[in-house]
Amino acid sequence: NAAVGRFQIALKCFEKVLEIEPRNTAAMHNLANCYKDLGHLREAIKNYKILIKFDPSFYEAYYNLGNAFKDSRKLKDAVIAYKKLLKAKPKHYLALNNLALVLKDLGDLDSAITMYEKAIENKPDYSEALMNQSFAYLAQQNFADGWWRYEHRLKNEQIRLTVADIPSQPEWKPDLGGRVLLWAEQGLGDM
Repeated sequence: NAAVGRFQIALKCFEKVLEIEPRNTAAMHNLANCYKDLGHLREAIKNYKILIKFDPSFYEAYYNLGNAFKDSRKLKDAVIAYKKLLKAKPKHYLALNNLALVLKDLGDLDSAITMYEKAIENKPDYSEALMNQSFAYLAQQNFADGWWRYEHRLKNEQIRLTVADIPSQPEWKPDLGGRVLLWAEQGLGDM
């Protein structure tokens, strides 16, 4: 695979940079990112930790460490990493969203919904957080809030491209009667 080959070349380059400049935090971060992108999560986590120990103010390393922990299903460690970042950068909407994803996976739906709300407060057009929040509301059987937020995904062009072509029909209003057109999309609530 060409992408894998490029990451392996990049790994060697960043290792060479660190031989010459062992204090180069950008190279440390990029080395860890390469390991993560290659799926070598243990090595990525090790290198993010080294970077954070060397430079505790390199905040993006906490975010990527949290992501590596999340990807390796070390969810409690991911929570710790995201919270350390958010202590310094409370408006980091990506970390707020990812912390919420982890909290949802841990079964703490109320806290997840709160974190999604904070992500949306910091980036009001963040459709991914609205969609993720919808899943948490739906898991709580709060259908009014859940379906409204789930519908918001259609306003985001990137998400909309992944959704099957939706027929252009008027929105159904329950008090008007008539027929309802249903179509399969991605499994949640499909008929």
